[in-house]
Amino acid sequence: MIRNRKPYLCSCLAVLFLTFTFCLVNSAMAGESSLKIDDEGIKTNIEKAEPLVKEITGLTFKEKMKYELVKREAFRDAMTKELLPLLKSAMKGAPDDIIARQAETSAVAWSQSLLGKYSSLKKELLLVPDNAQTQVERYEIKNADFQDFVFLFVAYQMVNVMDDQCFDLQNKATSMENAEAGQAAHALAEGHAVYVINKITARLKLSETAKDAMIKSVSGITDETNAAQKQRFNLFYVKGPEFVEAIINRKGIAGVSEAFAAPPVSMRQILNPDEYLTPSTTKAFDCAKLIEKVAKKLPTKGMQSQSGQLSSMNLSAVLVSQGIPEKEANSVAGDCLNGAAFTAAKQTSKQIVVVATVLDFNTSKAAADYAGLMNKIEKSSRDQVNAMLNAKLNIVKDEALKLDGFDSVRYQHVETKVDEQITTQFSVDGMIGKFYVALAFINPENIPTEKSISDILTYINKERLNMQ
Repeated sequence: MIRNRKPYLCSCLAVLFLTFTFCLVNSAMAGESSLKIDDEGIKTNIEKAEPLVKEITGLTFKEKMKYELVKREAFRDAMTKELLPLLKSAMKGAPDDIIARQAETSAVAWSQSLLGKYSSLKKELLLVPDNAQTQVERYEIKNADFQDFVFLFVAYQMVNVMDDQCFDLQNKATSMENAEAGQAAHALAEGHAVYVINKITARLKLSETAKDAMIKSVSGITDETNAAQKQRFNLFYVKGPEFVEAIINRKGIAGVSEAFAAPPVSMRQILNPDEYLTPSTTKAFDCAKLIEKVAKKLPTKGMQSQSGQLSSMNLSAVLVSQGIPEKEANSVAGDCLNGAAFTAAKQTSKQIVVVATVLDFNTSKAAADYAGLMNKIEKSSRDQVNAMLNAKLNIVKDEALKLDGFDSVRYQHVETKVDEQITTQFSVDGMIGKFYVALAFINPENIPTEKSISDILTYINKERLNMQ
């Protein structure tokens, strides 16, 4: 009997196998179909999103959003052109070749990963269908959520388009006074788009998972364990929409237009909307202008140099990158009203570097807290060197200096030997009320004396007083 059933069992197994194979093929085909981004689908998403975007923003499109499905190479070229004027504005003083290289590097990375981006120069949304699978894998988007993901992505870009049409964002971005103002304006724009997407998702009862993945996608975050990326995401895509919501709660939807007309000028205002809504009448101290004066007194002949503002966001990012917990870094950096730094470098057998930093905090305690964090970072760095088998740290001198006008000054001369390479550093940092000042000379050609460094500090304080 059993032998007689073998052909039947074989037939059943064959049918089951064929059925299973058919299901797999159908599933794969369905998956491919559901992940497809095509012209018809984008048109449908635009028609669906347009009335929602208009209603929630209270604004009107001057013309319909244009879009184009492009290959990675075309997207890369467009983004390189898009980034160049923005980087020139943000990296004032940097050599053109470095700016161009940075623009190209970023554009190449974007072309390999982003689903698309609105181009303010071309005035159209550029979509890269070839990157759809990359997005799905990176942000773990389920097939069932993919269409919501794409719809919300298109709606997000439409908010960017409307803001650009109504408020001329590209021209404003390239004419910002400094990098921090540019960052704050960017946080406003991204925050507005996220705010609208949150409203659309709730109204249409769309997938929250798809929405979260889409916001991560437009942010460009690739590693959620990376402290710097996490912090950038939090500032632009969490604090940005919170800032917009605070504006709307206080002034209504018309308040957003007012904010674009007179945008926040610092990330501090993004983190503390009340400071934007109720601005202080006290004139901010211009640390960038002071650092320009200081730079002329530094031994930097023949060196490439760059100076610029240090925003609370930059400051926080530096602290986080050096191991300070994000919450603590944000708290201390949030108390920084203004800041600027100057860096000069020259490559010889050893790299020669000169750095000057001036930071203005809201209180002397905040400045002291920042100095405390810098001491913590310094100790951690030295502990790491001491733990290395091929390295030796020699603190030649570490002493307090007395200087008129300063609450405290600390001078250090440190030599670090790794294998046979010796790095020599002379540094000083000081407190003047709520100001923190620091200088560092790494592998200097001419050894700075305590007097020469003290003279520079005295000059900084003199010019600071003249500017107040």
